[in-house]
Amino acid sequence: MLKYVLISGLFILPMKSFADIQVGDSNSPFKVYGVFDYGVNYSHSGVVNSHDFQSGMDYASRLGLKLNLKLNDDLAIVGNAESWIDLRKMDFVRDTTFARAEFIGISSKKYGTLLYGRQALNASGVYEELFATALAPSALSYQAYDLGTGAPTFDFRSSRAITYTTPNFKNTTLTFHYTPNQMVGDASKVLDAKNYAAMAVYDDGTNRISASYNELISNYSVEYNGVIYDEIKTKDYRVFALKRLNKNLSVIGTANYLKPNSPDAVSAQIYGTMINFEQPKYNLKAALYHRQVDKQDVSAMIYAVGANYHINKHLDAYIRAEYIDNNSKAKYTMNNILLEGPGDDPSTYGIGLKFMF
Repeated sequence: MLKYVLISGLFILPMKSFADIQVGDSNSPFKVYGVFDYGVNYSHSGVVNSHDFQSGMDYASRLGLKLNLKLNDDLAIVGNAESWIDLRKMDFVRDTTFARAEFIGISSKKYGTLLYGRQALNASGVYEELFATALAPSALSYQAYDLGTGAPTFDFRSSRAITYTTPNFKNTTLTFHYTPNQMVGDASKVLDAKNYAAMAVYDDGTNRISASYNELISNYSVEYNGVIYDEIKTKDYRVFALKRLNKNLSVIGTANYLKPNSPDAVSAQIYGTMINFEQPKYNLKAALYHRQVDKQDVSAMIYAVGANYHINKHLDAYIRAEYIDNNSKAKYTMNNILLEGPGDDPSTYGIGLKFMF
């Protein structure tokens, strides 16, 4: 009930009151921000024809507080607490107050940045994703639980993580990441895993290239043919390349290889391409992904398109559409759409408003 009152209370305030909101004066180390994203979604599959209100189809609805306390000209204490909100249910996602971020650390241009807490995944392409989580075709590249018994897969954030990012050297940074358990709140067992990761990023303002390696190791045991297996691994290799053709147009290419060591393991390859066209009053974007699983003849094509119209600096109207073409053995879905079985091809369409401050 308290969560409902806190979240609902935000919406009785005038929109204008959120503009340039901050804690304290303009020199305050704290900054309040948020996104309220809400719309109508239509879903279709062999067993579903439904429409419903939905939160976060363009950008996850959230409330957050950033900390940047400068200790001197180079050194600062930084932090972030960010809640993921489901506006339809008027509740926090996974019943976790700060599901999207809850970290503290120290940052230096000379020595790098060290963070501890709940953070974004350390995987190439995460920060450049053009579509929100529920409608992101790249979400299929984070799934390993269909690749073998007990194969761990990524959660949407990494809890209890220690991350170090080096200073920028010739447009390049390196990031190293470890967590003993990445799971956020009450989630499925396949998310209960350690994660060791490293990522390199090069960005000269025109080209952005990154490569990452993640090794997820399950914190639970599984049984297969009467044998108990512990600490099953999933190795995740990714490369990402973005080219800014001009100030309005960017093209992206991605490649991903998932390899678990389960007793009945198979591997997956995922290839993607995206395009993003920005104008002062609107934005157009599209994505195409292909997922192929070795030895099983399981594959799918994933298509996504979207458009945003910028009503003002705080308010967007948007439309979204996504379709998955499964082959006769595949049963991939998005946005929690129920499927009739393998070979069923789900689609989803959405229209909504996004308010940002």
